[in-house]
Amino acid sequence: MTRLNSSYAKPLVIQAYLNGKSRDQISKETGISTGKTSNIITDWKKGIRIPNIDELREFAVTVKKSGMTMAQCARGYRMAQLMDSLGLSDDDYWESEDTEGDRITTYRTNYRKKMDFLTFVQDIYMNCKQLEINSSNIFSWIKDLLDSRSCFIEDDDDNIRSASLNSQ
Repeated sequence: MTRLNSSYAKPLVIQAYLNGKSRDQISKETGISTGKTSNIITDWKKGIRIPNIDELREFAVTVKKSGMTMAQCARGYRMAQLMDSLGLSDDDYWESEDTEGDRITTYRTNYRKKMDFLTFVQDIYMNCKQLEINSSNIFSWIKDLLDSRSCFIEDDDDNIRSASLNSQ
């Protein structure tokens, strides 16, 4: 392995570090001693002044290893936030049973709610895909349906009639 010019070495070491490579791997690939590699990484960490840089690196490496892009990860995070706001928090699924069984009941109830929600969303998605319906149309169609419900009335026999026919 040929030694790299020091002006090229630092960015390569940092990039390799951020990609999750170990100090020994970086040293072997760049031809820079392990001590010099460690010094470059340590100086860089001090220079950027981000206290949890190792956690961020670990997160990025985990996302990369999972085969997921950062955009997909962000989309998943937004979905998790949406589910939390609907009361479908994943945190509820890891509670252990206490002596009276309250937590296991909570677990089962929340698990059912989550599965009902996921089934509902999956059914909508699959049907829209099959019918070639653009998701942006769904909300305007639902609004139109809700707006038009005042045009229909239900009689005592649960028959739905147009309000204009009823007024005649």
